[in-house]
Formats: sequence, structure tokens, C-alpha cells
Amino acid sequence: MPILIVVIQVSHGPISHLPFELLHLILEFTIPPRLFLDPSFSLSPHSAWSHATRQLKAHVLVCKLWWDVGIDLLYQDITIRRVDQTPALPRTLKLNTRLGPLIRTFRVHCYIPPSFMPMLCDGLSEIRNLCPNIVRLVINLEIESPYFLDLEWFSDLFYLAIADLELSLDRVEIAPLALCSHLRSLTIHTTDRTVTIPPLVFDRLEEFNCVWHSRMESDILIHTTWAMPSLKQLSLCKFAGCKQFRCLPFIQSHGKNLISLGLRGKLVTETLQDILSLCPSLRRLVVDMSHHSSFPLALISHPTLEYIDLWANPHHLDLQSWTESTLASHKRFFPAPRNVRIIDEALFSVGGPRLPIAISPDGPEGRWDHSGVSIFHSSFCLVRNDMDHLESYYEAIKAGYEDNLHAMIESGGGDNKDAAVDSDDPEDYKWLPGSHTPSEASEEYYSGSDWEEEYWMSLESALEHFTRRQTAVYAGSTGDESDD
Repeated sequence: MPILIVVIQVSHGPISHLPFELLHLILEFTIPPRLFLDPSFSLSPHSAWSHATRQLKAHVLVCKLWWDVGIDLLYQDITIRRVDQTPALPRTLKLNTRLGPLIRTFRVHCYIPPSFMPMLCDGLSEIRNLCPNIVRLVINLEIESPYFLDLEWFSDLFYLAIADLELSLDRVEIAPLALCSHLRSLTIHTTDRTVTIPPLVFDRLEEFNCVWHSRMESDILIHTTWAMPSLKQLSLCKFAGCKQFRCLPFIQSHGKNLISLGLRGKLVTETLQDILSLCPSLRRLVVDMSHHSSFPLALISHPTLEYIDLWANPHHLDLQSWTESTLASHKRFFPAPRNVRIIDEALFSVGGPRLPIAISPDGPEGRWDHSGVSIFHSSFCLVRNDMDHLESYYEAIKAGYEDNLHAMIESGGGDNKDAAVDSDDPEDYKWLPGSHTPSEASEEYYSGSDWEEEYWMSLESALEHFTRRQTAVYAGSTGDESDD
């Protein structure tokens, strides 16, 4: 029987333009994930958010095709960083009616002087009517007393589409949260001026995150009688300086259906095992590793727990071998283990409590290297890569540089150039003026590979200035005593 062989010749040739979907994917890869971009106005113009925004603006100016694709990326996440932008945005949206429906995330990060409250209210009302597809709302305002931001201004959005809400309880009246009939995720940041929190009912809420930034009693929110029958993901976190918090009563009310639990901070009386016993369906746990290499795995057990994420300082651990050995040695405590992962504690201020959920350990290994963002991810770690130069400095300190520092201090900041560097050429050292930041200094101040020498010379200059000032103060005080 003859065999029929069919040869298909594929010809290659130029195409007039890339498909929209492919170009959209390419442009999306040119900026970091939104999770790593902080739009706070307190950051410099060289922040990762500023660089990403400028990058997207440059894309839409290339050609009409790039504009059609890039404008979606540019307007899908909009941030108000100054109060005077609230009337400007509606004017832009009215000039091009295509832009309003593109906005899906709307953020307000700014300080509101009392005289600008009417401008804010009018602008938000217009924006509310021009952006029907907003599903995520972030409110982070500083408002002077006695003014409050009333969330009823966003009531139409609440009724229609808001599913993800993040807000700071600094002069924000939150009773209208009851209007959020479609709310699935809620993130709250507390401050020293947190207002009274009323009892609320969230029938559809599946994710709740609470972060404390104040030194007041942290269980002010935990003991609130909120009804959340659908809650599946819970994160309770605090920054350094906040008091200990009590979460056991809250877990008793809402732990039955939890599949993910995150705790960052020191508990008062309850142990972690007491909390886990109230979460029979738990699959993911996120906790602080603290300074103890065996914490918390040696102290807990759970029959359904699969993923454990540990906030820690990863720069002094062999991450892969540590996580593999830890998982192997604790299998008897966790019958269904799948992964143990170290998360760089420095990333908490970047990604917040949602970071472990947003970047799953089951995902492919990868890294993000962008201006202001350098992060590596694998099944056993999620760490910052832009801290490597500090490791070199740490090793230098361990090698004996601290002895040179002590010698400089004991000698009153004298000439110790030879102790820090090898070269005797004075032209190799150029003083960096205190008014220059690293982004403002020109290349004449930096040699690229001589950062350690420049560091020690800057320190030496500071010690000399301190010694001269102390001598002058001492001479002045001696003169005053002699006059008496």
C-alpha cells in the first residue's frame, strides 16, 4: 500500500501590524505588576509608579495603533494625587467619552485642606457619573478635623459595581459601607484618629484585610460585631510600634470557613495553635518567622494546611535548602503539605497583606526587573533583588570595617584614609555635597566601583564636623562658667 506524503511549505513574510492582543501583552510586560507600584505623593518623582506612568505615556505617543492599545493600560488604573486634579479629570473624560469606561481602579491619595473640600466633593460626583465600570476603589486621604469624607458620595458606584475597596480610617465615615452590596474584598488601614466603627453586615465579602499604623489599642476593630458569613481570606497585620492585638474572639466568629489566614504581629495571650484549631478548613497560613529559625512550624500542626508563607529576612538563609529541609522534617505535623515559602519582609510595605495571595507559590518562577522594582519569585521564596549591594556592605562590616569605624570615633574624626582605602592619591576622593541626593549628583562624584571608599570619606567628614561642633559647644559652656 503506497504511503502518501504531503509536504506543506510555510512561507514567512512581513505583517502590516501586530495583533491587538499581542501588542497589549508586550506593553503590559514593560511595566511592573500594579501590586508593586505605590502612587503615594510622598514618594519622589523617581518612584516605580512614576516611572511606570511615564513609560505608558510614552507608549501611546508612538503611533495610532499603540495609542489604541496603550490607552487601555494607561487609564485602567487612575490615581488622584493632588486635590486640584479632581476637576481636571472630569474635563478630560468629557472630551473623550471612550476614556471613562476604561477606568476600573480609582485611587485617591492626597491631603485635603479644609478650603478644598467643596472642590473634592464636586469632582468626585462628576467622576462617579463618568466612570461606570469602576470595580476597585482606594481611598487614602488626610483630612483636617472636623471634616469627614462621607462615602455616600460614592453610593452609586457601591450599588453598581464596587467589589474591591481599600480605605484608611482617617476621618472617613464608614457607615455607608453597608451600601456595598457587591463587595468581595475589603482592606482597612487604621490610624490614631480612627472613628467609631458601627456593626455592619457583608453577605458577599470573601476577603478582609486589616492593617494597623497606630500605637493605639489594636483590637478596636477586631471586637467589632461584623457579620461576614462568606469570609474565606483574612489578614490581620500591624506595623512596628503598634500594641499587641487580640484576634481569638474574631477568629471564633469567622474562622469556620477560612481557607487563608495571615497574621503579622505579636499576639497577646493566645497561641498560634489555638487559632488554627478554630479554622478546620484552612489551606494557607501566612505568619512572621521572627528571629527563630524553628518558628512557627515546630509549634503548630494542622490536618488540611497545604501552604505556609513566612515573612522573614531572607538574606542570611540558603532559601531553597532551608525550605526543603523544613518541609521534610515537619511532615508529621502537616499531613497535606505542598510548599513552604520565605517572603522578604521588606516587601510588606510594597505589596501589603495581599502579596502572598496575589503571587502564588504554584506559579512559574520569574523575576521583575524594572526601574524601582527588582523582585525574584520561585516556589520557595519571594525576595527583593535590589538589596544585594547591602549584602556586600554587610560582609565588609563583618570583615573588619567596624574596627576602622571605632578607630575613627576614638581619634575624634582624624585622618584615617589609609584605614579605609588602599590608594594614596588624594585625587581619587571627591567629596559628595550634602545637598546632592543620589539621583541629583552628577557622575563626577561617583566612580561606580568606589562606593565603599566614598562611604567612608563621607562618614569621616561627618565625624570631623561633629568633633568641631562639640569642641565649640564645650568651649562656650566653659566660658559661661568662668563668667559666673
